[in-house]
Amino acid sequence: MKNIFILIFLWFLFKIEYVYAQWVTQNSNTTNILSDVHFINDSIGYIGGSGGTVLKTSDGGNNWVDVFSLNGFGLSTIYAVDKDTVYTSRISLYKSTDAGMTWTDFGGLGSWGSTIHDIYFLNAQIGFIIKSGIHKTTDYGNSWQIVYNPVAGFIDMFQFTSASIAYAAGGISFDGSSIGEIHKTTNGGDTWQDLNISTSEITAFNFINDTIGYFFNFQRQLHNTINGGTSWTIVNDSVPGDYVTDCIFLNSQIGYIVEAEGNIYKTTDGGVNWYVDYAGSNVPLSSIYVTSNKIGYVVGNNGIILKNYLCFGIGTQPTANFLIDSIDINKVYFNNMSDSACSYKWYFGDIDSSFLDNPSHTYLDTGTYNVTLIAYAGNKSDTMEKQLQISEVVGTRDLSNENKLNMQFYPNPGKNILTLKIKSINTNEIVIKIFNIQGKEIFTDIANKYSGDYIKELDTSKFSKGIYTVQAIIGNEKVAMKFIIN
Repeated sequence: MKNIFILIFLWFLFKIEYVYAQWVTQNSNTTNILSDVHFINDSIGYIGGSGGTVLKTSDGGNNWVDVFSLNGFGLSTIYAVDKDTVYTSRISLYKSTDAGMTWTDFGGLGSWGSTIHDIYFLNAQIGFIIKSGIHKTTDYGNSWQIVYNPVAGFIDMFQFTSASIAYAAGGISFDGSSIGEIHKTTNGGDTWQDLNISTSEITAFNFINDTIGYFFNFQRQLHNTINGGTSWTIVNDSVPGDYVTDCIFLNSQIGYIVEAEGNIYKTTDGGVNWYVDYAGSNVPLSSIYVTSNKIGYVVGNNGIILKNYLCFGIGTQPTANFLIDSIDINKVYFNNMSDSACSYKWYFGDIDSSFLDNPSHTYLDTGTYNVTLIAYAGNKSDTMEKQLQISEVVGTRDLSNENKLNMQFYPNPGKNILTLKIKSINTNEIVIKIFNIQGKEIFTDIANKYSGDYIKELDTSKFSKGIYTVQAIIGNEKVAMKFIIN
């Protein structure tokens, strides 16, 4: 009897694992083309599509509601900044501040230029779009300034891997010719440079951190870089399927692509080999998105929405493993090589930590640090620790030890209102940024041609308890101070 019970239990686990490892069709209640999908967490997500369709879910995709129809325009992209603020676009940019219920033609962009191909916001205040070049807003989308207009001018997608580093890609195919391009910024999108690659039109690309990335081209080749785009290697010269429309890599080994014949392919060896993870029926797929907890969504023609728990962790023992990918003076890039894990917790050996899969971390002091990675799968975990040496620190200093700019931040620890004060400065621009413990920029303030004492009261009442970093950029000086919200 005991053996029978064990067999039944193992069969039950297998059935659960089988079910949750499949792409399951969600009911969209539409047959329109769905072009883009974006989630702010595991529960709340938005989809944009043809006919001005905007779908929203508040329960992780179990139910989708058509919250608005934007006058029949086909929507190319959608981006949710938070649970209330959402942007979508075609030629115009539309903004909702009430969770998609009403929309406003925003920023005066509809009277000129081409389609808005992509949208990204670093925070509620600072954002970027691609529309005949790259444009930036610093005032919540009210106005936009072009920051980059490459000669080729055919970029249609970008990705920010951190607050300072981003990549933009695209190209064009015509009359039997095909040309691709990739551009990069290292200063938060203010200036960009052409990486001058030689390839056909780039149809999809994805970076797992600042330095490791992949792109697929019109010839169905997969290229990989491990040095931030300085050089690229062909990993696969004939990726299966048709035109790759979107891709995502969870780490340097596991990745997914969606393509024009309606299939989803998966790799577990960095793109060398691919197998069918979902067999479609010639219904083109257009976009894939994966939440932080590895819940995947794919959308496409005929109103198709697919959902998959890409990591469910039942009965699986994870193996923690990582590489110190590169060290740029005092900024370190980590490459997560863990197996069978669903989520991660990093400890960098100072007071900071991260839940990102492949984080980077800037150390404020020289010394020896023990970096720890904990890989989780359900109620099981595994730990790996490595030691690294930081021999030099430039650019960022902890003002608690060195306060040449006479910066004060009080009370620290604090709760609701904190005051930042920098005495007697005279500069063309002062930039104040606040980062959470995961390194995500959550606040920015910019003052031009500033003279005298800079005093800023910050409302931190909505900040969660924890450790934060405030950074001041004044001329050539970049300084930082940690503070605590309790």
